[in-house]
Amino acid sequence: MRNVIIIAAMLAAFSVPAQATKMTDGRAMPGTGCVMQTNVTLGVNFNFTSASLSEAKAKYDERMLQITNFAKKMEIEKFEPQSMNYNIYSQQNGGINTYQLNGSVQYQLKSEEVAFKFAEFLEKEKFNVNVSSNAYRTGNCAH
Repeated sequence: MRNVIIIAAMLAAFSVPAQATKMTDGRAMPGTGCVMQTNVTLGVNFNFTSASLSEAKAKYDERMLQITNFAKKMEIEKFEPQSMNYNIYSQQNGGINTYQLNGSVQYQLKSEEVAFKFAEFLEKEKFNVNVSSNAYRTGNCAH
């Protein structure tokens, strides 16, 4: 038991509090090692009708390629899909079968400025867009 107490005392004497490092893409909280980390997401929603399943999928793929090409043209860094989904279902309209596609894709971007600039561009190109931002504190925030 005496050895346990000695070891515990030695560990306490030599322990050093953890130091938080500032994240380069976060906002430092004044007077602390605390950092506000922000994630910005640009979403694009799809909703259109086609004459066949394969045509609906081809339209979706074409729109996805357009977005990627626009991002390359605007030299947007860190532009990769975070999530993608689509749903194609058939509809009977007066004996004519059509296919409805609903879908979306989410991209995480470097900053709010880049997200808004690209969203405004995509709106002009007739895309349905949304921008989301969330922030959370990281680091030594115990003050």
